Amino acid sequence: MAGENVVQEDVVEIEEMPQFSFSKLSWGDTKKLVLMQVKVGEASQKNDAAAMMEAFDGLQKYLARVVVSIPREWLSEDAPDGLVWSDPNSFDWVGGDRFQDLLGAMSQAQTARKKT
Repeated sequence: MAGENVVQEDVVEIEEMPQFSFSKLSWGDTKKLVLMQVKVGEASQKNDAAAMMEAFDGLQKYLARVVVSIPREWLSEDAPDGLVWSDPNSFDWVGGDRFQDLLGAMSQAQTARKKT
C-alpha cells in the first residue's frame, strides 16, 4: 500500500569501520606501541596524569602512522571537517566512547593482515 512503512527483517546495517594501512610500520614502531600500552597501564595504576598524557601522545603518534580514515560517526559532534589522520592531534576528536573501539579495530585489522 502507498504510504505504508515496510520493515525488512532480513536487512542488516553494517557499521562503517576505520581503515588502516600498516605498510609504513617497522619493528621499531611495534615495540613503541607495546611500550606505550604498558606505560598507559602503569600510569593509570599510579594515577600519574603526566605519565598518562605522555603515553597517550605516543599512542597517538603510532595511530597517525597507520590510520587512513575514521568514520564521522566515531568522532565527537563538534569535530571539525577535514581531519588529517597523519596528524597525531586529530585523534583528540575521536569520541571518548570510541577510542577503545579504534584500538580494537586496529588490532583486528593487523590480525586479518597476518592471515593474508
